[in-house]
Amino acid sequence: MEQSLDLCTNHQSETECCEQLLKAVSSLNRGSTVIYPTDTLYGLGADAFNEASLQNIFDIKGRSDQQALPLLVENWDMVSYIAQDLNECGLKLSEQFWPGSLTLVFTANERISKLVTGGRDTVAVRQPNHWIALEMIKRLGRPIVGTSANLSGTPNLMNYCDLKTSLGHLVGHIVSCGPNPLGIGSTVVDVSTGEPSILRQGSISREDILSALC
Repeated sequence: MEQSLDLCTNHQSETECCEQLLKAVSSLNRGSTVIYPTDTLYGLGADAFNEASLQNIFDIKGRSDQQALPLLVENWDMVSYIAQDLNECGLKLSEQFWPGSLTLVFTANERISKLVTGGRDTVAVRQPNHWIALEMIKRLGRPIVGTSANLSGTPNLMNYCDLKTSLGHLVGHIVSCGPNPLGIGSTVVDVSTGEPSILRQGSISREDILSALC
């Protein structure tokens, strides 16, 4: 699903949104972190292939490095670059629910840092249904971290003022334009074995998941 630049909200023009995107992608390329909106929650992002940036995510959130970091991708081709043993179960679910609020857990390949996987052999991946996030990934040319923009164990931050106060001094840029997140986390389904296992219930129900696989 293509999303165009005329979807800007928050009283910001297309030009202002484009300028913010450039700043965000520039920050990612420099190894910095950014906060950006997705369709579910605000994300704390970093280049998925920059080890120092990945470590910075854990430092900012106060998060254990044994907890995996979810990644956001532009398309299925990007999934095939970071995961292996892709199967029909994962493909069917992605075709039904991507872009959208479904995170799929695949077997990671050797390209993915253990900081992303939390030392496991799997990687959590989602294609967001939000033009800002998708455009950032497209312009960077690589997956970005999609963990929630908050301190570990604290409530999700759902507006720009709270994000700036709590985390603004710790990141390179906060993207304040684009549609606001809905505030509901994604459903997480492990498809690494070829059989779906729901790890977290979100906006997509178990019934919808199973129906998509029939």
